[in-house]
Amino acid sequence: VQVLLRTLQRPRYVATGLLPEFQQLDGRHAFIKNHQLPPYGKPEWKGNEENPDGMDMEEKLKLYAEAMAQDPAPLIEELNAKLVELDDIVFSEYYCSEGGLSYDDIDLWSRLRSITITKGVQWPAKLRSYMDNLSARGDVPLYDQMAL
Repeated sequence: VQVLLRTLQRPRYVATGLLPEFQQLDGRHAFIKNHQLPPYGKPEWKGNEENPDGMDMEEKLKLYAEAMAQDPAPLIEELNAKLVELDDIVFSEYYCSEGGLSYDDIDLWSRLRSITITKGVQWPAKLRSYMDNLSARGDVPLYDQMAL
């Protein structure tokens, strides 16, 4: 799922320009410089002993633009299937595990929140209620309004 999410989310974060950290070009470039896209790993992207400077910034910008220009439908379809699987695992629309609200919810909700920047994702009912409930409870908005 990690590769899928990185491919969908990272270019969209930068492309929206609506999040405060991405309103300035330097902020967008810093994110691109430090957050690789699949299939590249950190050593290839940021640098290693063989290539201390890593990938050229122009190439990174090109890869982000290409990722954003690609048809996201196949990736979204795969993501939708994964969300259906997760919907079966999540305990309720109020917390993810039987014991009640926990650190697991903080971790899961924050990861799922980033998916809301991707337009066209189909959320299963319980999982969407979970997202909305924790968003309201924590007074932290989802990214639906700026989804690309």
